[in-house]
Amino acid sequence: MTLGKYMDILAGIFLTFIILLTVCDVILRYFGMPILGAYEIVSLGGALIIGISSFLTYWKKSHIRVDTFVNKYPGTISHILYIITRVAILFIVGLTGWGLIMMGVDLLETHEVTVTLRIIYYPVVWALGVSFLMIGLGVVYHMISGRGDR
Repeated sequence: MTLGKYMDILAGIFLTFIILLTVCDVILRYFGMPILGAYEIVSLGGALIIGISSFLTYWKKSHIRVDTFVNKYPGTISHILYIITRVAILFIVGLTGWGLIMMGVDLLETHEVTVTLRIIYYPVVWALGVSFLMIGLGVVYHMISGRGDR
């Protein structure tokens, strides 16, 4: 199995857990016994699900593409637009990944934790940052290998 597949399985486990947590919280809240910190866990879990599954979604080309603009042009211009958009994607995911990793460093240095359960933030933020950087590596790989979605 590949790293992307492991990440997909991990995202599925997180999703299942937060669904069960939410259902239990709603039921127990009805009886006046809400689960303490459920919002924190669901929020952090949701961030992990999005971050972890984003790489595999890009890698498998499961994301939504809008090619209407690019497809109206002949091959050479279409290829140039493809390269321009991929460079823009690299810039965006690179900056976002780097920014998240630096934010994680700040959170580590300040010992920032969630309010209710005192869960440390920086591992989640680092996971999101690494996910963005992995998407960038996927873009580079697709451009070099010719497996791009042109």
